[in-house]
Amino acid sequence: MTSWASARRAPTEEEGFVAGKIRALIAEHSATDVDSVTADTHFADDLGYDQIDVLELIIMIENQFGDVELSESDQIEFVGDLIRQIEIIGAQSEKRDGARLCRATDPASACRRE
Repeated sequence: MTSWASARRAPTEEEGFVAGKIRALIAEHSATDVDSVTADTHFADDLGYDQIDVLELIIMIENQFGDVELSESDQIEFVGDLIRQIEIIGAQSEKRDGARLCRATDPASACRRE
């Protein structure tokens, strides 16, 4: 069983906030030490996850980051796959939100650069 403190440790400088947060959520959900959850950790082979476990994890991630809209075609087998997908979705969301803000605040000039 992992302690709350070890599952909640801050991400290292090398990893981004998203990666660290996802690793912490996986550690919490798996009742394992966050240091044992790496990009190379396989959900089924290393953590014993089945489809229900993955669904529960996605719900935890959505509670933390908002709607992540992962599809079965995303081929998420490793922790690193999930981190990359969440980062891609986050970047796309930021770009959309930035474009909306741009159009709302200065549609004549700033949005031309989109």
